[in-house]
Amino acid sequence: MKHGTAFVALFFLFSAFVSYADFSAPQFWEPSIERALISRDDFYRDVDLERRPLQFDFLWDRQSARLLEERVRRTAAADNPWYHFLLGVTVPASSSSERTPYFTKALELTNESPGMTWLLFMECRRVDKYSWAQSCLRQLERVLMLEGAEASAMISQQLLAVAREERRNKNLERAVRYLEWSARFDRTGLWQAFLRARWYFPMRPRLFIRAAADCAAIAGGSWRVQLSAAYHAYQWMRAAIVILVVVLFTAIAAKTVPALFVSFGALFPRGVPRWLQFALCGLVFASLALLGLVPFVIVSSILFWRHTDGQDRAFLAVCIAATLLVAPGTRLTAAFVDTLSPYGSLGMFDQAAGEGYTQELEERIRARIAKQPDDYLARVSLAGILRKVSDYRPMKAHVLAARRSREDDPVVLVASGNAYFSAGEYERAAHFYRLCINGFPSYGAAYYNLARCIEHLDGPVDSAFLYKLPKLKTRRIREFEDRNKAAFGADVPALRAVIQPDYRPAYFWLHVFPLASGLGSDIKSIHRLLLRKLPSLLATVAAVGIFALAFAFARRLLQKRQKRGDEAPMRIVMKDGQYLRRRNRHLIYIPGIMDAVFPGAGSLFRTSRDVRAATLMLMLSSMVYATYWVLFHFTFSCPFWVVRAGFIAIGCLCAAYSIAIAFVVLRKMLHDLNV
Repeated sequence: MKHGTAFVALFFLFSAFVSYADFSAPQFWEPSIERALISRDDFYRDVDLERRPLQFDFLWDRQSARLLEERVRRTAAADNPWYHFLLGVTVPASSSSERTPYFTKALELTNESPGMTWLLFMECRRVDKYSWAQSCLRQLERVLMLEGAEASAMISQQLLAVAREERRNKNLERAVRYLEWSARFDRTGLWQAFLRARWYFPMRPRLFIRAAADCAAIAGGSWRVQLSAAYHAYQWMRAAIVILVVVLFTAIAAKTVPALFVSFGALFPRGVPRWLQFALCGLVFASLALLGLVPFVIVSSILFWRHTDGQDRAFLAVCIAATLLVAPGTRLTAAFVDTLSPYGSLGMFDQAAGEGYTQELEERIRARIAKQPDDYLARVSLAGILRKVSDYRPMKAHVLAARRSREDDPVVLVASGNAYFSAGEYERAAHFYRLCINGFPSYGAAYYNLARCIEHLDGPVDSAFLYKLPKLKTRRIREFEDRNKAAFGADVPALRAVIQPDYRPAYFWLHVFPLASGLGSDIKSIHRLLLRKLPSLLATVAAVGIFALAFAFARRLLQKRQKRGDEAPMRIVMKDGQYLRRRNRHLIYIPGIMDAVFPGAGSLFRTSRDVRAATLMLMLSSMVYATYWVLFHFTFSCPFWVVRAGFIAIGCLCAAYSIAIAFVVLRKMLHDLNV
């Protein structure tokens, strides 16, 4: 068995951690890459390379390389990076020092375009220039940071594909290097760490343990990973519960339905054929199915209950309990969808913090604010977007509006400080950082950004602050510092001087997720409703309890009377040595009245088998409620005047049926009294 099969279970586990796989949003840098592709293809077409756009093997022939060089020089496009790149490619491999100036010039011309830099990286890989490709990635990362972004999902995914290709080519070291680059362009880097662990197992146990520790650290410190994992785990659990309910319910139904149909058959008159009884019983279950899964399982379980033993009843109880979780489960699914959607407040906040400025993202955030002015996360997201284009005045207005909505949120306070820091107001920025530190003493981003403010203010520094700062540097802050130092050295731009705020997992689950998903408002409304309706609720529970006790007492009394044989309307008794007929008149009047009001209800008193009567009531109730559901559905999906005639016709038929039944019952009752 290959080593990869040992990771099948881990693959399904970690697939839940991959960010937002179920939702799509416009890719960052996608337009730039599309324009770069058009530019490259046009230039290759001009130098007659469009017939062989994916291979440079023909350049091993010196004559072909010389002809290509002549065609490139005839274009005289010295301001085009592909001009210099192709000239460098045509230089003989023995003169590698002569190739470097051409590549350096091509890289310099792509400095302002991330799409051109990325395509230059891909072309360098095609000519097997690994050092050139690494230089392209370093420049691409620098462009990413200059735009105020932290990730580019498109670049990360393509680098992941490159790493897998190198892995297939048995070049593990280079594959791991590309994995590390992919993680630098990813929001979390969890999937890359997992692949490193998979590739290192089992030949390199020390590196495997280090990669596994990275996976655990990333999963424990990122609310994005935990949110995606919780959503996928919940979906798997819900699917497992549904399969369990279906399997158990089907198995119990296969054992119980024949006996149940026989019991149903006793409710019909003797002249009704078996096929019609079967059809009518089938219509009962069809009407239950119209009500949905929850009523169908619950009512069917009640019907099955009498025909099951102890183990099957336990399974039925499990089915009912699992079915009752459908309603809260649906609401929880909607909450996950709202929070994971890129068009929700959390999705926009994640995009605004992780990507650079795009007009499409700004328009979406403004539309969200216009729809929900009190959405403080949308305000913070828009302020972060405007900060990347140095639009300071509206940026400060939006962080002010966010503070009015949520003034005790660490992200709001740090975002306010970042807004004033970018505008050069370091004292006000330090004020908001200190507010965040006072409210959240362990929030590392506030300490790091306050240290940057102190560097500009040249004020006294508290020794306790300097002592605490290194202890609060999280993995994210350390990576932020290292990337700044590698890309800019000591000349860090203002946009990268302070780190963007983010939520810690504990605070996110306790405060942000309930608010962003709407679960918090639902819980508060239910709590207020319970407090307001508590007296009525207690009265209802008491009434139901009294009714249940009365029903149990009446049922017990009826069973005793059945044992004595007193349930018959006409019975024969012996008195003074003579046989006499006695009439239980109440057993004639009451069933007749009940049949007139609700046809079939009189069977509760006519039969000695109360279970059949209860089954009949369940059947009739399910049909009535199914009819109500159909009428309710058509009322809201069609104009009322369309179904008004149907309502009138159904009402007339029900009234005529009730009158006919009442007439028949009255006639029979009078006949029995005259006998």
